[in-house]
Amino acid sequence: MAAEAPDLLCRAQEVDDEKDRRCGTVQRGDESPAELAFREERFEKKREAIAVLEAKAQAAADQAEEEGCKEHSGVPGTRPSATSPMLNPAS
Repeated sequence: MAAEAPDLLCRAQEVDDEKDRRCGTVQRGDESPAELAFREERFEKKREAIAVLEAKAQAAADQAEEEGCKEHSGVPGTRPSATSPMLNPAS
């Protein structure tokens, strides 16, 4: 086995040299095609945009919840609190 190692390394170098002749030395040969890279870039931009929209929606929901807790102004489907002016008109 040890005797075969130099031959295997020599053959591997020959294969690498042949690939360099065919593809050039700038490319490794495992690069993504340009079309795929463009798709990945678009996908990443979409993912970022979705994250921004989700953060804005969460902030709006938090603000609406906060405002809703501060005052129940007779919104249908909600119950006024015991201290609400709707239950205590004399206040």
